[in-house]
Amino acid sequence: MKQFILDLMCCGDGDIPLYLRVADGHEVDSAMFGTLMAYFHK
Repeated sequence: MKQFILDLMCCGDGDIPLYLRVADGHEVDSAMFGTLMAYFHK
């Protein structure tokens, strides 16, 4: 069975989506969170 993860970052005032990424379902969230934050910050 294919699995996927949606990484979604929203702003705090109004919950407007700012970033969306589709990833492999077997990716470890805790391992990717720091990388995603650094990428989003750029």
